[in-house]
Formats: sequence, C-alpha cells, structure tokens
Amino acid sequence: MRSGIQVQKIKKYIITGGPHSGKSSVITMLESRGIQVLHETARLLIMEDQAKREADPLFKQLYPWEDQQIFCRRCHERQKEREKGLKEGLTVLDRSIIDNLAYAVVAGIELDKRIYIDIADANYERKVFFFELLGQYTMDDQRKDTLEQVNAVHREIYKAYSGLGFEMITVPLFSTDMEINIQKRADMLLDHIMKAFQSIPGAI
Repeated sequence: MRSGIQVQKIKKYIITGGPHSGKSSVITMLESRGIQVLHETARLLIMEDQAKREADPLFKQLYPWEDQQIFCRRCHERQKEREKGLKEGLTVLDRSIIDNLAYAVVAGIELDKRIYIDIADANYERKVFFFELLGQYTMDDQRKDTLEQVNAVHREIYKAYSGLGFEMITVPLFSTDMEINIQKRADMLLDHIMKAFQSIPGAI
C-alpha cells in the first residue's frame, strides 16, 4: 500500500455528511494517493439504474425520490456486499450502512431492525469524519434532494452516528478554492488516521 500504513485486518474509516458536502472529491483524491476506498453506494445504484433505463425503456426501478424505503433496503444490502469484497488493510468509505438510518428519519419510514445487527458486525472504526456542507447547493442527475432535505439529512446523519456512540470529527471548509479545500480535507483525514496507527505498536 503506497500510503505507508501496514495493518493486519480491514480497518474501515467512514466519511459522511449531507448531500453536497464534498465527500466524493476527497475520496477520489485519497484513492489517487493509493488508499483503498469505497465510493458511495447510493450514487452507484442510481447510475446503474439510469444506465439500464436508458438501454431499456421498459426497465423499471425505484429511485430514492420515488420510494425511499425500497432504496434504503437496496443500499443496505449492496453496501454489505461491497464491504465484504474489501481487501485487508486501511479503507476509507464514502458513507456506510448507518447513513440509511438518517435517510429513513427524514423520509418518515421504518427500516428492518436487523440493520443494527449489521452495523455491529461491520466493525467500523469509532472515529467518523463528518463533512460540513459546501456553499451553493445544486442538483444533478443523481442528486434530487431539495435544500431543506439536504439540511435535514445532514443533521440526522450526525444524530445517527453520535447516537450509536461514534466519535464525530468535523471536517470544515478550509477554503473557497475547491482544489485547496479538497487537498486540506484529505490531509486532515490522513493526519488523524496516521496518528491512530502510530498508537498501535508495530502498525507503521
């Protein structure tokens, strides 16, 4: 691993925050530095469905803005599947199973209680990086949330993780220059992670 961090098992660090918090850009930068990452499952599912619908007009799948309950279940199952495929070592995840809890609260739906068993079995690192929202919010082909929904999801994500006992590390906006902001956010994450590994004998 080019990061210089050597570990003997999968250590999964989560970055999270509401839509339009800049997570994807930081994940991509970490990946370019040789860190194993897992890109956001929800966006992946939406893009897959959009591609299928474009290829076959008869294809019918429910996007989150059409049925949040079905979509949360799909995200949950796909996230579990993708995490099982991770290689041993350090990984940074763009969201986790836990984020579904926040989306469920905002949508006013109930999730299967087994999600809590899967969260416990996932063995996520207890430090979670919570990204502050970026400035001007814009929708795109995979992001249809209103600004009100964005802010609500952002709040509920913090509540979901902190309510489960995770230590929330706020990742601020460092600059209005997005390239500088991405760089500094990535540096902040790696600094925290490296310090955690330095506290483990023989980890570095």
